[in-house]
Amino acid sequence: MSSFMSCLQLSHRRAAENSGAAVEVHGPIPQADLLAGLGIGIRLEALLKNARGSGAADALRSGYARLSTAEQDLVVCGSRRC
Repeated sequence: MSSFMSCLQLSHRRAAENSGAAVEVHGPIPQADLLAGLGIGIRLEALLKNARGSGAADALRSGYARLSTAEQDLVVCGSRRC
């Protein structure tokens, strides 16, 4: 994770925790983990079944790899009110 993103996420987390509201902060988590939890692999399988031609299937696999690689700098921070 880049230092800018770390700083930004930490400031958002502190703001939420110090707001006085009943808030739980979960994250940040890597994009790959978020997408795996949302079922990106299952969605890829469904899309591959309907892909027309090897070019479309290759594009789907490439996009999946790009979005779900653990080295992604993008992180997502979720929060939930208690």
